[in-house]
Amino acid sequence: MHSLLGYYNANKKLPINLTFSLACLIQFYKGTWNNEALPVKDSPEIVEAFKSAWQLGNLDLFATKILSNDEFWGEDLTKINGLSQAIVSALSEIEANGVEQGFANFSK
Repeated sequence: MHSLLGYYNANKKLPINLTFSLACLIQFYKGTWNNEALPVKDSPEIVEAFKSAWQLGNLDLFATKILSNDEFWGEDLTKINGLSQAIVSALSEIEANGVEQGFANFSK
C-alpha cells in the first residue's frame, strides 16, 4: 500500500499498475474464480469481512466497505481521490473480461 500511496502523494494521480494489482488482490479475496475455490489464507475475521462485503451485491458498496477498513490498510483508503471508483472499474473489468484483457481495458 505504501507504493500506491507514495505514488499518489508524489504525483496526485493513481498509479495504473498498482491500482489494478490492488483490485486483483481484492478479487482474490472473493475466494472463487471461474467457479473454483481459491486458497485464501488469512485470519478468519479478514476472510469473513471480505465474504460479507462481496455479499452486498454492489461493487460500489463493496469497494467502500473494503477500502474504508483501516484495520486492513492502516488508513481509510476511500479518502484517496478516485481510488474507490478505480477499484470498482478494475473489478468490473476483471469479472467481465478476466485479468489480462481487464488490465488492457483498465489501463486505456
